[in-house]
Amino acid sequence: MQEDFFGSEVIQPLTSNYVLKATDPNFERWREKHIQDALKLVEEIPRWKPLGNHDGVALYEKAPASGDHTWYGRVSRHKRSLKTFKKGLLYEHIKKEECYDPLIFSASQLETIIEDEIEVWMYRFKTPWFCRNRIYKQLVISVMLDPDSFIVLQRPVQYINTNPIFTPNPQGVAGYYESVDFVSKKYRDDGKDDGVLWICAVRNDYGKLLSSWFLGPSFTKLLTRQVKLFNDWLNRTYPKKG
Repeated sequence: MQEDFFGSEVIQPLTSNYVLKATDPNFERWREKHIQDALKLVEEIPRWKPLGNHDGVALYEKAPASGDHTWYGRVSRHKRSLKTFKKGLLYEHIKKEECYDPLIFSASQLETIIEDEIEVWMYRFKTPWFCRNRIYKQLVISVMLDPDSFIVLQRPVQYINTNPIFTPNPQGVAGYYESVDFVSKKYRDDGKDDGVLWICAVRNDYGKLLSSWFLGPSFTKLLTRQVKLFNDWLNRTYPKKG
């Protein structure tokens, strides 16, 4: 288990055999390796190629030498509390994403490894009219790192299973996606709360046709748009008091 789970130049889906159960003797090491590799990725983002600041969101890019699956990063500050962000991002991450992102639909949970912490979800992603929708099956690990921060990471899963729920759907094409969301509480000089810092890293394999459509400037716009969609939904769903 020496490889960096997020360090390859291309997205490498997990086969379902490598999604460990909580009873597996290697489970704790497997879980911790995912978290540490995700944190390592988060720390690298400020050293990636800067793409400027858009609507208060700093964007970054890390293109592999092979030109395959480019990482994009975004960093933003928010005046909402960590408690509120936990409601929006930490708990039921995919299900909540379906609430604010109109491109995501039909989210369903496939497996529960540890409830509310390590699960496998499936959802569909709307594409332009000339393409079939993408279907994603994602390992989602959501954990509090300490009282002031949490992390949510996703890796794609390929199922080896005869159950129809796990088999490909003719109305969609398998897509592969990796992401890390890191949120930490910030403090002012006087020790009072000063909102949160939200750092996100994503890379996507839509397939050859859609990759040219979505990536580059179009994808950075999508990243900025997601922050606005999330903020608008969070403020509607969990309005500030007073």
